[in-house]
Formats: sequence, C-alpha cells, structure tokens
Amino acid sequence: MVQRRLRVICVFFGICLTVFFICHYYHQILIFGTIFYWKLNLRELKQTASYLHCSTINKTRVDELRNELNRFTQHHEPVLVQDNIHVDYKYYGNYFKESFTIDKSKRELLAKTFPPNKTMFSKCSIVGNGGILKNSSCGADIDSSDFVLRMNVPQIQGFVKDAGRKTNFTSVACSSASLTEDGVPCGAFHAAKFIKGLKSFNGYIMWVPSSWTHAPSMKSAFIFAEILRKNSNLQLVLSNAIYSQKFSEYWHINGKILSSGMTMVSIAISFCEEIHLYGFWPFPFSASGNSLPMHYSEDLPWTSYRQTHDYPAEFDLLTKLHRQGVLKLHVENCH
Repeated sequence: MVQRRLRVICVFFGICLTVFFICHYYHQILIFGTIFYWKLNLRELKQTASYLHCSTINKTRVDELRNELNRFTQHHEPVLVQDNIHVDYKYYGNYFKESFTIDKSKRELLAKTFPPNKTMFSKCSIVGNGGILKNSSCGADIDSSDFVLRMNVPQIQGFVKDAGRKTNFTSVACSSASLTEDGVPCGAFHAAKFIKGLKSFNGYIMWVPSSWTHAPSMKSAFIFAEILRKNSNLQLVLSNAIYSQKFSEYWHINGKILSSGMTMVSIAISFCEEIHLYGFWPFPFSASGNSLPMHYSEDLPWTSYRQTHDYPAEFDLLTKLHRQGVLKLHVENCH
C-alpha cells in the first residue's frame, strides 16, 4: 500500500515537473524545434533560393500595386509630417489603444514633408537585419542605391562591408534594442547609448508606437523628438496608424502583426520605382546549410525570437512579389 502511494506521488510530481518544464521553456523548445525542422528541410531552402536567382523589375506591375495600395488605404499617407497633419491632430498608436493630441509645438518637431520634395526614387534598398547578410559583401551594392531604408536603428559600424553604411530612412520603436533595455518602460530612454548610435544615421527616422507592452509610447515619441533635435540632424516622421491598419488588411498574413520589414516594403512601394531587399531570410540556415545568426550583428540569439510576426508567411509573400517583378530579393553573397 505504501509503495503504491509512493508511486502515485512520484508520478504526480513527475507530471508536475514536466508541465512546469514545458511551460517555462516553451519558447526555447519551440525555437530549437524550428531549427531542427529547417535542418531536415534544407532541400526546400535550396529550392527557394534557386527561384530567386532570376528576376527583372516589372515597372508596370509596381505601378499597378502602388495604385491598388493607394486606393485600399484610402489615400492615407504612410507617415505623418507637418504637411499632412494640422494642429491638434489626434495621433493614434498602431493598435488604437491610445491617442495623443499634437499641439503646435510638437507638430514643429516633425519633418515638414516626406518623401523629400515628393520625389520618386529610381532605386531603393531595404536592409533587413537578418544573419544572411553576414559575410555577404553586399555593402557596396546597398550603398549604390538612391535611397536606403533600415529597421530598428541597427548596428552599422563594423558591418559596412556586408550591410553598407548609407541610410536615408530608418524605423525605431520602444522595443528597439538600441533605444532601451528589456524591462525598461518606454520613455526611460538609454539616451547616452542611443545618441552615440545616431552618428551612423542620416535623413529620416520613423517612430513606430507598435508594442502592446509600452503603453506610454505615444508621449514618448516627443521625448524622443527632443533627443533628436538636440543631438542630431535627423528628421522625425511618425508611423501613421490608419495607413498601417489598412495595409495590414491588404496583405492579410494569418492575422499576425506585420513586421517592420513588411511595413518598409509598403512604404517604399509608394515612392520607389525599383526595390531591392537585403537581409530578409527568416531561417537559421543558409540554402547551402551553413548556420546563420539571427541578426548579422549577432546582437540577439535565435532563442530571443518571438512569434509576434509570421516571418515565414511574410517571406512567402515577398517571394511572390519577387516573381511578379515588384521587388528583388537578394539571399546570396553579392561578390
């Protein structure tokens, strides 16, 4: 009888321990499972890369898509600047959880217009932070573009050969590692750390108040604006929540939140005749089977990967746009 009770107790505690382990390490288990899956399916990655070898930009299709997006978003601008908002404009976060009224003094902290002089650029490059850029020697190709867009204020110094140095437009959010630290409320900026990084950037910077976990991010945009005004020549624009909502509905990727990369693609379509993508490869292995870091700068491990965005689904969409000639995906070394 005693032995039976001991067995029951042992089984019970064993089940509890297993449940605790799975719950506590669920994220890591999921990541390692994903890595193992792609290791077993390298053939699929090779086929994907081979599809991307040949393509030409189809300017007619680009124009068609630009007009479709314009109609679907009801002619809302992708970013907010002085020219398209009025004093006392109600600025919404990307989830419409909160709003913030932009008075005259705050409006004057924004760029006057975007894109500059309402220009259409011949060749644009959107530079993702993916590990596929490491040792790619794509820096010179990226820097040859007329306009370069980057995400989340990435590290540039030390990675110029692979990721280039040119930057005309970059996004930043409360969750950007260069702006704050994990667990630090949005608005409590690590100013010294961020100001140092600003030296690598030129042109425009777009504030994206996109995180559920950072409620005060609307007001923080203007704390951030003051830091910019005092320490750089960067011009601030604000992500337009109405536009973001509309293009999210247009792309409709499994109900997930669109990543900053897809946001940049949508924005670039509005003013770029030719779009090239670098650093977009959401897999832990290259097509040749070599292990890749999550980011080319190796600042984050794959275990930090979050399921907020559906990167594989977005990549499938980007490959379709590649085949249509809307953009060119670069997933191999440049030289």
